[in-house]
Amino acid sequence: YANGFRDESRYPVIAGDALPFIEKEVEKGAQYDIVIFDPPSFSNSHKMDKPFDVKKDYLAWIAKLSRIMSDHALLIFSSNSSTFALDKNSLKHSFKIIEISSQTAPQGFSKSKGGISRVWLMEKLSVFNDKASKRKKERIVKPVTDQDFESLVSSIESYDSEKDEKAA
Repeated sequence: YANGFRDESRYPVIAGDALPFIEKEVEKGAQYDIVIFDPPSFSNSHKMDKPFDVKKDYLAWIAKLSRIMSDHALLIFSSNSSTFALDKNSLKHSFKIIEISSQTAPQGFSKSKGGISRVWLMEKLSVFNDKASKRKKERIVKPVTDQDFESLVSSIESYDSEKDEKAA
């Protein structure tokens, strides 16, 4: 509740298998403004067709999630794997990416004390077609200003400062 998302009719919490949920939402044409993707580092659950490994499977999952994200939606992606490396080059045409791990680490935790989750804030870039590009079947990426994106990061940092002041 600390983040202000208290109205469960507007911000429902859904517990269930992610893949069937995403497929159903794609069919409905649902669009979300915020998606949180916090997968396990590895899972070989009997419910899945094949094991999940965040290092091998995260790009496919981000592609699936992007289908239910509105333009400029935020994807908050977290990984606890100490050997995980995000391939920003593979995502740079679809997302604006900034790592926010230090802003999300619990107070008193650091990499030297056993590690922290790595967290990225990823803004989905707007893709649109104008009349000329429809004829050419080209995709044009609408640029997102650094100022808009940095203001979001600043708001996260100011929230952290306020939280620290209240705790003191």
